[in-house]
Amino acid sequence: MTARVPMSVVGGFLGAGKTTLLNRILGGRHGVRYAVLVNDFGALNVDGDLVAAHGGDTVTFANGCVCCTMGNDLVGAIDRLLDRDRSPDRIVVEASGVADPSAIAEVATLHPGLARDLVVVLVDAETVRSRHEDERLRDTLDRQLAAADLLVLNKCDRVSEGGRRAVESWLLDHARAPVVRAVDADIPLELLSPGGAEPAAAAGPGGGPGPSHGFRSHLVPCPDPIDPDRLRAALRTLSPRALRAKGFVISARAPEPGWLLVQACGQTVEIEAWLPAADRPAPTPGIVFIGLDDLPAADELRAAVHRASAPAP
Repeated sequence: MTARVPMSVVGGFLGAGKTTLLNRILGGRHGVRYAVLVNDFGALNVDGDLVAAHGGDTVTFANGCVCCTMGNDLVGAIDRLLDRDRSPDRIVVEASGVADPSAIAEVATLHPGLARDLVVVLVDAETVRSRHEDERLRDTLDRQLAAADLLVLNKCDRVSEGGRRAVESWLLDHARAPVVRAVDADIPLELLSPGGAEPAAAAGPGGGPGPSHGFRSHLVPCPDPIDPDRLRAALRTLSPRALRAKGFVISARAPEPGWLLVQACGQTVEIEAWLPAADRPAPTPGIVFIGLDDLPAADELRAAVHRASAPAP
């Protein structure tokens, strides 16, 4: 079995902040080798000091990330990335401002080298409702909102507190995904990082608060084998207080135990067989939970995971 590369899609209407988020990914110090696919380099504004090499349709960054243009051949661009001497840890594809991101995410479900991960849709807090009132734009916006596994309510600094709450209430009626507030698309990249990232990296000291924005994270060790069906049910009961869950566990399923990659956002839970790369040590089994102030306490999270590891009745 060959480990598949997680692929996420970043979508959202024109001007919602997709490129700003991609700039943060490409310029960040996160220890993840992202490969970002865009339609045009021109909109990116990454600090030139971070660029290690620029050649043709690919820019390589000092932090190990690469950015490629994809033109009209998304699958071809993905194949070129996977054929590199060192494949990326994850791929992020930018959808155009009028595209349905779910159609792009479908590529990951069909490609043998990919695993579908999140569809992240950015929403402009200042303009989304007025644009939705325009009958010419409504269908496009509805499709984008419906496709989201995670919504980033961006530009929250441009609306009042009451206006932000009104937009959040409106989103509850138009989308199923959990909502994260942001200014300048500044969200902890732990929300986007692959399950293959070392779980402890997302937790603060002692499993406490994460790096910024009022986000909290807890690492729950998983030394015992896990039943994937029971874990899937447990993760869904923790949503939406747990915005994101990711990590590795050991399967309790016959014929023999193996690794499982766990990725969850809202009610979307993906648990699949995973094979560690030959040039890397096996991960420490555990799941990182990320959320806001209402993230369940560590004891509640551990209890949920323990129920998944207990023998089925």
